[in-house]
Amino acid sequence: MQVDVSLIISVASIIIVILTFAFNTTKNTRNDAQALGEQKADLKHIKDKVDEVWADFRALGDKVEHIDRRLSTVEESTKSAHKRIDELKEKTDK
Repeated sequence: MQVDVSLIISVASIIIVILTFAFNTTKNTRNDAQALGEQKADLKHIKDKVDEVWADFRALGDKVEHIDRRLSTVEESTKSAHKRIDELKEKTDK
């Protein structure tokens, strides 16, 4: 049984195509995995920054509430002071 040269070349070509396909698939998988890892790292960084902004936002809300309470106290004190000033003004005008 004599093997034809064209048959050997055909089989060799098929083997080369299969090996090339397998190599490229593995390479693409590695590239995809690397890209996915980079995306996960970026998402984690964004999540950490969003959490940091929310913490700052909550702290700012607490400060606003504290300032609001202090402002109410100052307004009451100012109202009382104006009332006393008006009373003193009336006494001095008489």
